[in-house]
Amino acid sequence: MGIGEKLAEYRELMAIKRGHYGIVHKVEHISTKKIYARKTVKYGKLDQRGVELIMREANLLSRMKHINVLGYHDVVIDEVEKVIYIFTEFCNKGDLFQLIDKHRYPRTNIPEERIWKLFGQLLLALEYCHCPTKENFELGEIVIHRDIKPANILITNDDVVKLADFGFSRSFNSSDMLKTQLGTPSYTAPEVLNKTPYNEKADIWSLGCVIFHLCSLEFPFQAMTHADLARNVRDGKRRPFPQGIYSKELEELVDSMMIVDYTQRPSAAQLIRHRKFIEYGVITADYLNTNPTEEIDDKAKMIAELKMCLKMKQQEVDNLEDDLSNNKEIMEAMTITKTASAPSGTAPSSAESNNDALEKLRAELSLQSMRVKQLETENSELRSQNTVLTNKVLKLEEAARRVAQAQSAIASDGMTALMRAVQMNDITGIKAHIATDAGKKNRKGKTALMMCSDTGKTEAAALLIPYEAGTKMSDGTTALILAAIAGHVDIVNILKKKEGKMQARQGDTALINAAVTGHAEVVRALVEIEAGLRMDDGRAAIHNAAYKGHLECVKILLPYEYHMRDKSGLSPLKYASKGKQEAVVDYIKTWLQTNNK
Repeated sequence: MGIGEKLAEYRELMAIKRGHYGIVHKVEHISTKKIYARKTVKYGKLDQRGVELIMREANLLSRMKHINVLGYHDVVIDEVEKVIYIFTEFCNKGDLFQLIDKHRYPRTNIPEERIWKLFGQLLLALEYCHCPTKENFELGEIVIHRDIKPANILITNDDVVKLADFGFSRSFNSSDMLKTQLGTPSYTAPEVLNKTPYNEKADIWSLGCVIFHLCSLEFPFQAMTHADLARNVRDGKRRPFPQGIYSKELEELVDSMMIVDYTQRPSAAQLIRHRKFIEYGVITADYLNTNPTEEIDDKAKMIAELKMCLKMKQQEVDNLEDDLSNNKEIMEAMTITKTASAPSGTAPSSAESNNDALEKLRAELSLQSMRVKQLETENSELRSQNTVLTNKVLKLEEAARRVAQAQSAIASDGMTALMRAVQMNDITGIKAHIATDAGKKNRKGKTALMMCSDTGKTEAAALLIPYEAGTKMSDGTTALILAAIAGHVDIVNILKKKEGKMQARQGDTALINAAVTGHAEVVRALVEIEAGLRMDDGRAAIHNAAYKGHLECVKILLPYEYHMRDKSGLSPLKYASKGKQEAVVDYIKTWLQTNNK
């Protein structure tokens, strides 16, 4: 069938979208009445890179099979006119950007239930893309989208989400890192903007930005210039998550996806196992029991089975070669017998008898010759099979090695399953892993409890305190100190009985750090326990609060530490003066006079 005839099978209904590389039409297959989307790209006008992107999209779509990835139907390439037509399933509810616009004008928040359902389906799509054991792909080959944004996420009438536009996508070995800068700046991960190597965790950042956009109806990062926008993304300076509208769980998941250090971001496979996705029907409870690495283990079993098969085939080859050797010896013996002549003058009866024996021997020789040829043929076939099996084993072992390297690289941050559960505030996951992972530290020297202190996860911290309280980082920092620095007073209150009065390497305490950062509520919570403790240079909490100008902290600390001086003999008043904190100077003077100090 010619190209014209192929295209004539469809009736063009309407244009639905124009993109950088072409136009998308809604079309109807005339005989079946089925509706499709047809992307038309005139690649003759594109540079080589543009042509590669279009061809790559067609190739990837034809290999990918997942309910939440835009379904591939057909591709037609007109090499004369230099036009490519990609036919995919049609999504009649448009894209997420249209959904955001609909709620933005007039402003109405998207219901949380709908966000969780959209979110979950997109995670399932990414879990599939990032899986190193997909059908139609080599073992270890993953797909990174590289341009996840609301306009590239489509919705069907049944509210099924479809990840689309794989033009910038790239399939590569999971142990590799990419360097090409592509995608849309507002949703691009910091490591991509920094032009440093990146992996599939860049997609996690982009999806986090999309979910943030759905919740706030605003871009997560904004600036007047492209350079300022890129700087804000690199520094993680984004709008605050909308408060009082959506659950804490949703906010925490989005936050975990938008961590600047990509090694700290959870994977799609980890995120989708959050209990909220069960609650909203995106996955079932059974899904939690699936292990994303089981298929890799199955491949390892396959390699072992192939090796056993190879060993058996090799034994067959060895046996055949023994048979060949034996049969050749027999043939040589027969040949000698065949060429031997009867003695002259032998009686006729004896000659006839010898002739009969010779004919019989010749018949046996012929059979043996046929057997040898058959054995040689079988041997050749077995050797060929052995070569194929050997190559297959080597290929699988190499792919398995790449996957193992990728897993090792991902795990090099030292993040345990318990820490991942803390990141997502997954209480069920924390309980499941606490017995095996409690006490372990990540690459930065932090325990799961310290991560709770950093991020304010009080319920998780309460579970971990019996297991990890009292542990220090290499510089002596404790979970209580981290909670004080971050201002998480709830965690300070449940930790202070266990870690109160513990000092870091330079003598600083949780109270001293709270005084430095100006968290008055934390100072109030700790003052009865830690007041009077000093750093190595003699400074107490009040010296730091006075110098920094944290008046509320000074008010709390004065009754306990007004008399304290550092090793140079400097008082809190002198520190306030050095810091040019006039309000603090005035308050301390008044307090000292009033209290006759």
